[in-house]
Amino acid sequence: MISRYPTLNFSLLSNDNAFLNHIGVNINPFDQRTLLARFRCGDRDGPSVFVQKPIFNTAALFGLLGDERMDNVSSSDDEVSLMVTRRDTNAFTIHSIIVTYNGHNAAPKTVSISTPTVPRALSPKFAVYSVSNEDTNPRRVWDEELGRPACPDPTQLDRLRTSGALKRSQITDLNTDKLEVELASMSVKLVHVCFDKSLGSHSPDQPTRVRFLREGNSSLTLTWRYPSGADCLRGKSTCACV
Repeated sequence: MISRYPTLNFSLLSNDNAFLNHIGVNINPFDQRTLLARFRCGDRDGPSVFVQKPIFNTAALFGLLGDERMDNVSSSDDEVSLMVTRRDTNAFTIHSIIVTYNGHNAAPKTVSISTPTVPRALSPKFAVYSVSNEDTNPRRVWDEELGRPACPDPTQLDRLRTSGALKRSQITDLNTDKLEVELASMSVKLVHVCFDKSLGSHSPDQPTRVRFLREGNSSLTLTWRYPSGADCLRGKSTCACV
């Protein structure tokens, strides 16, 4: 796959996803090669709390890719890499376009992307998911805004999690053959295009594997698994909870 995308810097997406970061007085939880930044309050046996890092959200974007690679989508900018896939079911067709801009400290840019050929009669819709230094940067908030707290209080933890959450645009009708995508320096975006072949006659099932996880003494984390078809942009948010 790397040979197909020579301009994509895959080293920026590397991580040691099987590990949790070390915790210590002079250890930066955002410097280590993990999916999550871990903070622990109290003694060594105290509860840990977690904040999503950009690599976690990037992995979530790759999880939205389909199982068939396509070549009928192009970019107007040679410095921007595209990876285009499709997933086809009996009820839905979903196109996912990963857009990466690797320019370190480079100026933001807007690129024009040709959209997949989809039947307008089926009312296709799209949304744009975003991970970038500007939109999803909990490290900057922790370092510059909060003063690097070793044990974030509930208000600070909420601020960190809000800043680190995956960003998504409004769900919009797709009525054009080209989309203008704004890219900040060091960013990954996913353009999610979907149309419902059943014209609304098929509704997704309820989420499954709903779990309530206690986190510390004052927090509760809710996790669940989306059913098939729930990611077809029918007013439902895609959320990764940790």
